[in-house]
Amino acid sequence: MAPLPFAGTSTCGLWLGTASADFIFYEAHTSSAHQDHIILHELGHVLCHEHDGSLDEDLLRTLFPALSPALVHQALGRTRYSAVEEQEAEVFAYLVQERVWRTRATPAELTVEGSANAHTHEVLRKIARQLER
Repeated sequence: MAPLPFAGTSTCGLWLGTASADFIFYEAHTSSAHQDHIILHELGHVLCHEHDGSLDEDLLRTLFPALSPALVHQALGRTRYSAVEEQEAEVFAYLVQERVWRTRATPAELTVEGSANAHTHEVLRKIARQLER
């Protein structure tokens, strides 16, 4: 994990997965609480989603100005996430933060039965399956 200045982009965090390691980058110029949330959001992607597409061209130019976007695409094999995948990563970040902040929380409070709707149920099931690996 490392901070990066994402100024000029709409990105706050980035997960770069390779065959041997996962790298998480987060906005350098924001509060520590926001950085924690960004890191947890990206961890949600690591646990719940696979790489299968391409990065935003503007973001590639910002992060790797000396390299051609095509070369970076080829090396990283990254994806843009759907709205549902972004929501899942947000739910993951929220649940982990809630668990940490509420030190007296019990596992039952984070169960599927305690969630508000069907989509949240599915997100919690996905997270549970990934955490059980």
